[in-house]
This record gives sequence, C-alpha cells and structure tokens, in this order.
Amino acid sequence: MPFELRPAEAADAPALARLWTLAFVESGTTPRTDPYDEAEVSRLLADNDGCVATARDGRVIGAVLLADHGAPSAHLTAGTRDGQLLLLAVDPDARSAGAGRALVTWCLESAALRGLLRVWLWSRPGQSAAHRIYESLGFERSPENDFEAGGEQVKVYVRPLPPDGPTIG
Repeated sequence: MPFELRPAEAADAPALARLWTLAFVESGTTPRTDPYDEAEVSRLLADNDGCVATARDGRVIGAVLLADHGAPSAHLTAGTRDGQLLLLAVDPDARSAGAGRALVTWCLESAALRGLLRVWLWSRPGQSAAHRIYESLGFERSPENDFEAGGEQVKVYVRPLPPDGPTIG
C-alpha cells in the first residue's frame, strides 16, 4: 500500500484516537481497556512532535510521536539531549508496506536534527514486529532499564545518534 509521511496536526486527533484504540486497546496487546479519546490525543499532540503515514485517499494508516526530554510523556529520557519514541502504530490492513519503519526513521532523523544524542522507547513483550523494526534500525536493548507497566515487564530500547548530524543509516 503506497503511503506518504507528513507532520501530525491537531485535525488528526480523531483518526489517531481510532488508530491507537485499534492498535493498543482492541488488539489486546496492552492492558488498557478504555479507548483513546480526542482530548487525550490532542494533549499528546500538543506536548510532542508527531508524524502520520497517510494512504493515497488521505486516510491515516500509521503514526508515531517523538517526545523531548522534559515532556510529560518522556519517562525514559535521562538528559536534555535524549528523546523518546511513543505510540508507534500502523493499521493492521496497512502493515508490511514499510510504514512502521518509515515512521521510526522519521523519529530518528527528527531527533538528530534537534541535536539529540539518544532516542529511547519501551515496548511490550508481545510486540515482536515492532521489535524487529527497532533492532533493524539500530536500537539496542537496555534491560537494566526495563520496568513493569500494567502488570507486565516491558522492554526498553535505546538508539544512539551521530553527534555531528542527522545521517541515519
């Protein structure tokens, strides 16, 4: 499925609420039971930079957020030159087209352009497709930072970035 990336906008809140509810609530991959609502998504978009993948018809088929150190959602960052990848999701009907990888690459490039030196993320054990993307893009496990969320141990990953520019390879 062909897609394009663009910055997330406030007008995307309804589509992102549906996508994240599908990916994280209805799928059963997280213990969360309440759907994402537009107000929550609007707060997340106000606090973080986001990117969406859209199909040719304009429909949002994927999304990710990048939080800077100090943002309310950046729980893992250790310093001002750290960022955190949040809420990577791709519509199940659009998977295997490369949107997830493209969204993570966008985060890495955006972080490098800001002068960040590391990007952190956490993921649930059952999210193996996402783990493969992270590892293929140079994220390394950081088991000493694993923690419990919603009754299960989550995996923490970190990706060092080049100190001299945005080249991500």
